[in-house]
Amino acid sequence: MNLSRNALSCRTIEYGSCDWQSARELRYALFFAELGLPITVLDDAFERDAIHFAAFDRAQLVAYGRLALLPVCRGQISQMVVAPDRQGQGAGNLVLQGLIAIARQAGLNELILNARVFAQDFYAKEGFDAQGAVYVSPTTGVPHIKMHLELSSPASIHIKS
Repeated sequence: MNLSRNALSCRTIEYGSCDWQSARELRYALFFAELGLPITVLDDAFERDAIHFAAFDRAQLVAYGRLALLPVCRGQISQMVVAPDRQGQGAGNLVLQGLIAIARQAGLNELILNARVFAQDFYAKEGFDAQGAVYVSPTTGVPHIKMHLELSSPASIHIKS
């Protein structure tokens, strides 16, 4: 899937590619490096088989997210990241909308994610609802909240102008 807005374009990227490596480095730098964790923390059960999706400004990767396909027509969005100098400019929103569109095309009925608490409103604007109480990630110590989006309901379809 390819999307574009202004100078940004989005597309899937292949596991192991140079673009995937750029995304991996960005994710590590923003989420784990300052905690002193090894880069292998990114090598979880979803990494190899997930759908990797990124936003680019020309050839520069500026935002990334991934979608893991789960049993029973469900998916999990994770590792959403935007380069610090591009935050608040729509790159993350474009990636999230792309991942939701991919999930719909794949016939998924539901999406889940674990949002950093400060990003909860970002996901809520796309229709995600908070589920349960805030918890602290055992890996990073950062407060998160589980969120959910029902894709099979017509009310969950958002039209962006």
